[in-house]
Amino acid sequence: CATGDTNCDGAVSVGDIDSFVQIITNPAVALADASGCDPAHADMNGDRVLSVGDIAGMAAALTQR
Repeated sequence: CATGDTNCDGAVSVGDIDSFVQIITNPAVALADASGCDPAHADMNGDRVLSVGDIAGMAAALTQR
């Protein structure tokens, strides 16, 4: 899966918003989720930290499509 594809469906789309928000606001829950999708896909700025700093990158990825 690509960076931004937080639901691991193979595309960065509005379908990733809910999982992205969950990862950013509560990474412990996202890590415990059994979906098999790596929460690191939400690291949009590449700093290896899942935080509000990734929101601008996600917004940019969604509006470029």
